[in-house]
Amino acid sequence: MDEIPYKGCIIKAVPDQLADDGSWTTNVSIIRHLGDTTTEQRFSARNTYQTKEEAIHYCLDFGKRIIDGLADVSLD
Repeated sequence: MDEIPYKGCIIKAVPDQLADDGSWTTNVSIIRHLGDTTTEQRFSARNTYQTKEEAIHYCLDFGKRIIDGLADVSLD
């Protein structure tokens, strides 16, 4: 599963595979619906993972921590 609902948002894992070493990046989109408005913000972390599955798992966890205000984030 590449996306999950969490506290009124949708967390979507969007890891990319790096060409140089084949590892997977930590990128996540958080989609929020406020009335008639939908916003999507992308966040990333420097962590990389050996498999896509590991990256997806971490992306979803990272998204939860962002929503909970527990993550140090950078906006894409």
